[in-house]
Amino acid sequence: MPAPSGRCGPRPRPKNPAYPDTVYVDSLIGPDTITTLPEPTIAAFEDHSTLATTITRGAQDAQATLERLAAVGIALRQTADVLEAEGVAAFANSYDELLALLQARADSSWQVPEGTRQPGARSGTGRDAPASVRTRS
Repeated sequence: MPAPSGRCGPRPRPKNPAYPDTVYVDSLIGPDTITTLPEPTIAAFEDHSTLATTITRGAQDAQATLERLAAVGIALRQTADVLEAEGVAAFANSYDELLALLQARADSSWQVPEGTRQPGARSGTGRDAPASVRTRS
């Protein structure tokens, strides 16, 4: 059995209201594909879509488009690599910002109650305590 194609993940509603509510489903149906759908999209598909292999429709047109792009100097691989690198960097930056925000909130609200001892810490001032409450050596 062939491996799944890797097409996986929820499909949002289209941003363009002129597109049908099943646009992300209708064109990606084929063997060895996997997707998840929100309930409203499933209901819409059952109501007014047709189950048929569609993922290969227009493949020749797509190939011709790629060839025209290459002919005018647009390298798809390089473009994809740049977009991927920029997307990963943007995600990593957002993730780092979130972690920094969470750490700042934890540091500002984390207090050791008087007379208690935290596991692994010496009176709340050991290596496991947030930087804002550690003692300086």
